[in-house]
Amino acid sequence: MRNTEDGKTLDRVYIMTNGPVEWISDLKKDISNMGGWKLVSSSRDLSLTKEQKYISQAVDMAIALRSQVFIGNGVSSCFLLERDIEFTVVP
Repeated sequence: MRNTEDGKTLDRVYIMTNGPVEWISDLKKDISNMGGWKLVSSSRDLSLTKEQKYISQAVDMAIALRSQVFIGNGVSSCFLLERDIEFTVVP
């Protein structure tokens, strides 16, 4: 993706997840070690109050809407249509 003309300016990635903290930490390190990323962050980096946790999925989606690149699973097709984006599945 970053080798394409459109992808040359990508420098931040957001990981949408509720996965285990240790696994996400390792994933963030692996992505950072690939080089070229100014920021690699995830849902687990959010500091939420008890009340905010009830809407954490909405917060995640709002961040993804504004992100340059996001990684996630279980993304709704409605969300993809709304964003009007193209995406590539990486094996």
